[in-house]
Amino acid sequence: MDQERSNYADNDLPPASRLRRKLYRAFVAWLVTCSVLAGLVGGIGYLLLPTDYSDRAKGSPKLAAQWREILDQYPDPETAMSARPEVMGKRFPNGEWVFGMDRDSHAYRDGGTVVVKDSRGRVRALFGHVCGGGTVSGCAREAKTLDEFYQSAVWTQFQFTEYHFPNERP
Repeated sequence: MDQERSNYADNDLPPASRLRRKLYRAFVAWLVTCSVLAGLVGGIGYLLLPTDYSDRAKGSPKLAAQWREILDQYPDPETAMSARPEVMGKRFPNGEWVFGMDRDSHAYRDGGTVVVKDSRGRVRALFGHVCGGGTVSGCAREAKTLDEFYQSAVWTQFQFTEYHFPNERP
C-alpha cells in the first residue's frame, strides 16, 4: 500500500517536479554506480600494478646461493658474459677480473642482491640497495683494479654489507 501511495504522490506532483525527482534519482544511482566501479578498479589496479620493494628488498640469501652456483661454473668474465647475458664483468689492465649479477631493489622482493666472482677465486655476496640494476658494471667501469672495484663508493653509499654463505669463513 505504501508503494501505491508513493506512486500516487508522484502523480500528484506537477510535471516539472516529477522530472526533477526522476533526474535526482537517476543522478544518485549514477553516483553510487561510479563510486562502486571506482573502488573496484582501484582495488584491481592496486593488485596488478608493480610494487616498489626498495624499503624491504635488501638482499636474499636464497638468490645469492643460486647465483653462486651459476657463477662458480665460469672460469672468467668473458666466458660467463658470453654464456649468460645477465652477467656483467670486466678484466682489468693488470690481469685481474671480476664478474657478477645484481637484482634491482625496487622491482623485486629478493632485490638488493649482488653476487660477484673474482680472479682471486672468491665468490662474494653483497646485500644493500641496488637502484635499477647495473651495480656490478657501474663499479667495474670506474675501477682500474680489483681492489678499486671493492673500494667503490657505491658499496658504502648504498649501504652494502657482505653476506657470508653458510659454512664459509669471513
